[in-house]
Amino acid sequence: MRFAVTATICMLCFCCFAQAEQLAFTCKTPIAAKSAQELLIAAQRRYSQVSTLEAQFAQDSFMAALEVSERSKGTVWFKRPGMMKWSYSSPEPQVFLIRDQTMWFYQEREKQVLIDNFKDVMMSDLPVAFLMGIGNLDKSFQVESACSTSQGDLLTLTPRTGIENGNLQQLQLLLDKEHRPSGAKIRDIGGNTTSILFAEVKFDNSLEESNFAVNFPKGVDLSDRRLEKAPRNQG
Repeated sequence: MRFAVTATICMLCFCCFAQAEQLAFTCKTPIAAKSAQELLIAAQRRYSQVSTLEAQFAQDSFMAALEVSERSKGTVWFKRPGMMKWSYSSPEPQVFLIRDQTMWFYQEREKQVLIDNFKDVMMSDLPVAFLMGIGNLDKSFQVESACSTSQGDLLTLTPRTGIENGNLQQLQLLLDKEHRPSGAKIRDIGGNTTSILFAEVKFDNSLEESNFAVNFPKGVDLSDRRLEKAPRNQG
């Protein structure tokens, strides 16, 4: 009985998130091209004034090749410049930590930490760079379209020609009434998508740098993939 109740609650949560996501990224009223460009600039200007961000998040990832979706949730922290931490609570505990251009990926179940250059493991570092306070939307993206949704203004952006973008095809950025990010949807050239919605967002909160400390449980297996890529000495 307990399992059945838990499963029902989880199903309701997932359905609520799916509905919220659909509403967040569904256009109601189009925004004119000139106003859309102004909105993009306003978003960059407003976010550049934010020193920290802390929020609960819900994430939906779709892998096109396998036709598989996964929903997850947790807490995220950003601190300018260049520090970011995603702590997942479900479907299983894991942590992504990025600072000093390095990424640590901790998987509690496997008791291991993978270490890599974050640019080598991200779909594209353009959205990440913006969120970490080291990127510029207007320089990296052009506006494809914009509209109002039930949960804010939605900018649909594509990478500018000549900008290194990895496999990124499109970024949809959801903005609150103050032009601050409240969600995003990323699509790559393979059709894979990742949607994220923020809740209980706290801007400019007091976040100590210790929140981003590289501190994992003792006894975990460390695997530094940067060493595998480093050129070997000849002779």
